[in-house]
Amino acid sequence: MNRAIAAVLLLAASAAMAQTDQAYQYPSQISVTGYGVAEAEPDLASIVFGVDATGITAAEAVDTATEMMDGARAAAHRAGVAEDDMSTTYYSLWQEEIYDPDYGYTGEYQYHVTENMTAKVRDIDDVGEVIAAVVSGGANTVTSITFTVADIVSLRAEARANAAADARGRAEQLAREAGVTLGRISMISEYSYNDSYYGDPYYSAASTYSMSMDAASGEIAAPSITPGVTTYSTSVSITYFIAE
Repeated sequence: MNRAIAAVLLLAASAAMAQTDQAYQYPSQISVTGYGVAEAEPDLASIVFGVDATGITAAEAVDTATEMMDGARAAAHRAGVAEDDMSTTYYSLWQEEIYDPDYGYTGEYQYHVTENMTAKVRDIDDVGEVIAAVVSGGANTVTSITFTVADIVSLRAEARANAAADARGRAEQLAREAGVTLGRISMISEYSYNDSYYGDPYYSAASTYSMSMDAASGEIAAPSITPGVTTYSTSVSITYFIAE
């Protein structure tokens, strides 16, 4: 008897669930993704310069690299870069076997030091002068120059507004083509192509530069810098209910 009652209750519960599934209708929706770009003239530059030095002993290599970097950093400061705007971003010391182009590896060893520093230049017109200064002061590598804008929040907001407007326009067009009316928004999400998981986001800016040296004085001439335009891109995805 108990088994019969349990079977009846189970069948009743299953029937109720089936009716609930049949009764529920998922809401009709339109999902779109809009894209936005904002551009601005860069007003902030980051220069990565460094030194590459060798020595028979580790102390010799470290001392040489330190002297070169101290000279380069002091030159950058004299060129207008604040001390707080300079930071060491890479340092490496290792031992390597000396290679002779004519005879191959010699069996003798030396120590190698590489150190990189990033300097923020807050006046774009000074970038060429700063590069010339650090090279004249002791740096023997300049690995990158990137440009951005100090007020990146406003640039982000402009790109986001453009993306949201683009998404709304796409949704309205789809609704007209389908003969329906847009309802309220059920979901909004944003994806930025510039933000990174580590440190500051990177903002693209085309740039070119070239350097020359005065053969008589050994001085480095300030290179010609073309900062280009800083671009920030983002996308916004929006899902709308279709109004009944």
